[in-house]
Amino acid sequence: MNSNTTERQIFLGKADELDGLLNLGFRIIPSLAIDINDTQEGQSLQYAIAIFEKLLFHAISLRRLLPPAETVELSQWDLSSVCALSRCILEAYEAMAYIALHRVSKEEQAFRLVLWKAHDCERRLQMMCLVPDNDVTRGKQWLDGARAELENSLFFQRLDLKKQIWILKNLPPYHISHELICKASGVDYDYYNLAKMFMSQYVHTASFALHHLSYHEPSTEDGFRNLSVPVTHALVFLSKAITDIINRFCPSFTVTERESVMLSDYCFFTIGLGTST
Repeated sequence: MNSNTTERQIFLGKADELDGLLNLGFRIIPSLAIDINDTQEGQSLQYAIAIFEKLLFHAISLRRLLPPAETVELSQWDLSSVCALSRCILEAYEAMAYIALHRVSKEEQAFRLVLWKAHDCERRLQMMCLVPDNDVTRGKQWLDGARAELENSLFFQRLDLKKQIWILKNLPPYHISHELICKASGVDYDYYNLAKMFMSQYVHTASFALHHLSYHEPSTEDGFRNLSVPVTHALVFLSKAITDIINRFCPSFTVTERESVMLSDYCFFTIGLGTST
């Protein structure tokens, strides 16, 4: 990069790259709508499509919040929402990796699908119980059925007793840690933590975010740099999602040379060498 490149030019370049990756992402969708005879594989693909579309719509909303090139001198920029949406993209990628992208045995993949069903039923019942005078009989039946299905899973039965007890007690969305999900996804855990921690400050209205916002000046070099940081994290996990979903479900899909370079450049961050941004 030219040493004379301004932060404004860097930001505008990232906004242009976001447009390019969004176009690529939506081009991929029709290639995913294929007939798969394996029911389990089909269910994984359905999850992948649903999460990938969710991720892309987060990216569209983020893009709409960014100041356009011709009016970057706007007095107010919604940095907090950009950070919140960037975190949504990160977490959507993590969910898609766990439920649809990881190369695991058929037994473990079946277990993960059942665990998500049980997690869904447990959360539904929790919310139903919070509604005054609500009949939760059906919700309890759903949860009992999902628990039984989970306990009958071959992968679950092979887990040690302590792990089984923990899963049945908590019914978590993931049975492994975020660190292990990152490892299986080829994502550097330190980079993941850095990105998530930074963006979470704005999601939770933490003092870091408030103090940072008090010094944030739109249309300045520092202002463009502040905006570029969460946009970069969004581009990284958008690129990782696109790359991984192509490799997993449509390896013959063709990308342009420019798209290939963008994907490679941003996925480079996930191996832990791009954390200086």
